[in-house]
Amino acid sequence: MMEIYFIFVIFTTLFSFLFARNFIRHGYYNKLLSKNNYSIFYFVGLLTLFPKINFFNLHLTRRFIETIIFRYNKSRMSIFQFLFGISYYFFLSLHLRDKNIKISFYYILLNIIQFCAHYQIFYKKNHKLRYTHYICEFLIYLHIYNMLKTNILKYNLFYLALFIFVTVYDRERMSFRNIFRKKKI
Repeated sequence: MMEIYFIFVIFTTLFSFLFARNFIRHGYYNKLLSKNNYSIFYFVGLLTLFPKINFFNLHLTRRFIETIIFRYNKSRMSIFQFLFGISYYFFLSLHLRDKNIKISFYYILLNIIQFCAHYQIFYKKNHKLRYTHYICEFLIYLHIYNMLKTNILKYNLFYLALFIFVTVYDRERMSFRNIFRKKKI
């Protein structure tokens, strides 16, 4: 069941990118829910992991705390993105719940770097580093995959690579359009 979910996520993301981009567009386009609701995703993940404690708790706890510290002003998500986030962290946490993996130095370092990347984006407004957190996220999950080598985590890496590509592509495309519009006026 979980493998089907993660395969479905890959194909749904690709299909949406190619044929229904506004459906998954990330950021300011869907006016329904604030991205400050991301905390619910991580809370669901932590509840799913409970009472087990493993390396993934660290990641989810850090992300949960970040959603309290780093607040979005305008960025929104659709109800589809919200429900996907809940299901994604539920299934991923369910898969990782019974895995007995020790926290490594590399895993802790990547989490610290990602926290610093979020700090740079939210407080320093450093747009030169605006995609660093995605690279860290991918490397964190790559590290988890290298420890466990499960098909679900492999599918998750494919999904993350696709998600990062789609998000960066759309943001850069919109930035380019906005620059062009400003010059035209």
